[in-house]
Amino acid sequence: MKGRGKGGDEDEEEGEDEEENERAQIPDHLIRVLDGLAQEDDDLELDQAAFSLTACIGKGRVIKETDAEIIFDLVPELLAILTTRATSNDMRLFHGRGDLSANLWCALYISQSLGDLSSHYPNLGETHFHPVFDALEKLLTRPDLMKESSKHVPAIAMRLLTLWSPQIASRPEQFQRAVSTLTSYLEKPHPGLKFTASSLLEACHQYKPHALLAQTTQMIDALKDGSIVLSPALAHLYEIQPDAQHLFAQHLEWMLDIYEGRYAGMQGYTSAQAQKQRPALALLFRNVAKNNPTVLEPFIFRFVCLSVCLFVCRSVCLSACLSVCLSVSIPACTRPSSRGRCACTRTQVCMCVGGEGIGGHRRA
Repeated sequence: MKGRGKGGDEDEEEGEDEEENERAQIPDHLIRVLDGLAQEDDDLELDQAAFSLTACIGKGRVIKETDAEIIFDLVPELLAILTTRATSNDMRLFHGRGDLSANLWCALYISQSLGDLSSHYPNLGETHFHPVFDALEKLLTRPDLMKESSKHVPAIAMRLLTLWSPQIASRPEQFQRAVSTLTSYLEKPHPGLKFTASSLLEACHQYKPHALLAQTTQMIDALKDGSIVLSPALAHLYEIQPDAQHLFAQHLEWMLDIYEGRYAGMQGYTSAQAQKQRPALALLFRNVAKNNPTVLEPFIFRFVCLSVCLFVCRSVCLSACLSVCLSVSIPACTRPSSRGRCACTRTQVCMCVGGEGIGGHRRA
């Protein structure tokens, strides 16, 4: 036991020696920058360290004329300082910065500096993936700082989120962890966080769609809350996971409301957003009709009216809407109980053209 303890002490000493050796390889002026950012007593030293960090990164300058390459290797240390500062309960105001605490100012400045560094190294988020997402997950432990009215910590999180790009990432294990963390941010009430997370999830869908399968329910809920940018991803997810199509069935009515342009009672929606994502919603309904047309039978009259309106408006979504009508009505006509409804389709279209149907759906 004594020899074992001695070996443990030797291991600790070796670890400390390695840390000292690594720190010895860092230039003195960058050690002063790290120490200045980490200390919490001297605002002047913090101010000088922050501006020195910006000068060392040298955004817009030739990379050989800067210390960006060395700072790139120090990203984990900078992220450790950032998370300690951002999650600290010490709200001592930073002298000369209004109502902003020294801790939050430092965390904001480091996040901005990491964004500047990514202009030199677009693969920063992939290379330092685990430190970046460790920091993002630690920020999630402070929901009191992620409220809808919050400013500073959500801004830090948004900057960190954009350091990782699905277009550059190539490792499957990164997508699995990233999608899980992004979904957690998708559930936060802050609109900026929701938009950033949903945009990245949509980008993940373009490169690794199967990484999103486990998050389908959360993405549907986010779509209802206003993250309409997820429409293309959900349309694709419906098609590639037949076993989970039942998750969409209870949400079809409000999805059709958005498709028609009736989103007045829903938070987060604007006319421009809905119009931009309407083709994606059209694709979603076409996929539903192709794979499970019976669930859309209760809405066939609305689709017929919508087809007439889209025809009058010369909408690019007309073909998808007509495809839904055909996919739903043809199987229904083979059942005796549904023939009466199919026989009324022509009358319904005439009513839409001659009556108030077009006016009721002109925004569709």
